[in-house]
Amino acid sequence: MAEIHNAVPQLQDYLEHSARRLPEKIALVCQNQRLTYRELDQRANALAQALVAAGVDRGDRVIVCADNTGETVIAFWAVLKANAVVSIVNPLTKADKLAYYLNDCRASALVTDEHLRGVWQ
Repeated sequence: MAEIHNAVPQLQDYLEHSARRLPEKIALVCQNQRLTYRELDQRANALAQALVAAGVDRGDRVIVCADNTGETVIAFWAVLKANAVVSIVNPLTKADKLAYYLNDCRASALVTDEHLRGVWQ
């Protein structure tokens, strides 16, 4: 990773920098879940690798349509780490509107919560 003081750091560089400097510091508290910077970075890396393995390429658009949870935050960072463009969509969005978003931005992937999966099919 480039040092944080280089001319143009990417947003995900800040997470990686914090994970290196403050690995055990709590980065996220959501409901009963607490994640350290290290855990957040590791989980985002794992999902980023899965997205790339599934065919997400640099510059692709990925929609994250999920509840306001730690997993949504992980997905946000993962999309950035996969060098893709992330768009967060409210999970209450109706199926026809989501279809419009997916087609309009030519999304290559949709990340959603398991319990919402049936809504989009």
